[in-house]
Amino acid sequence: MIKLLKLVTEELIIADVEADTGIFKLSNPIMLVMGEGGVAMIPYCPFTDEKVIEISYKHIMFETNPNEQAANAYKEQFGGIVTAPAIALDQLGT
Repeated sequence: MIKLLKLVTEELIIADVEADTGIFKLSNPIMLVMGEGGVAMIPYCPFTDEKVIEISYKHIMFETNPNEQAANAYKEQFGGIVTAPAIALDQLGT
């Protein structure tokens, strides 16, 4: 399940997360950073070929669901199904 995690090091990560005993297994973790043009998504650990990274619960401040925009941006990076924005039925005919 796609989750947003904040680590004790202040890093904000979005990943496909699987909870296990004492650890989170993060598949394709991406770090969210603020840049001049807004939020950028960069690989969390770019110097490894591993697709799954394990992080202990004690290193995580909180875990939550990302908003739709963040989840869709993440899915676009990894070929997942993106949720289309809601359109009112009366706008479909125009």
